[in-house]
Amino acid sequence: MQTIEEMPQILTAQHIASYLHISVRRSYELMELKGFPLIRLGRSKRVTKEGFIRWLEDQQQDRCLKTDKQSYS
Repeated sequence: MQTIEEMPQILTAQHIASYLHISVRRSYELMELKGFPLIRLGRSKRVTKEGFIRWLEDQQQDRCLKTDKQSYS
């Protein structure tokens, strides 16, 4: 398995699947989520490594905020 630093600057669904330990099909589903920094090249879907890292960090932060809100309820 490659670390995120070893991956190319432009990532495919296969790269994402490998990094997150999910299926390629699931990585394509993630790419369609609102807010995902998707790049469409014809029928191909790609994401910059920088955009993907930022998106992952945002997901983690959003999850932490939701957990904090629930603990105060």
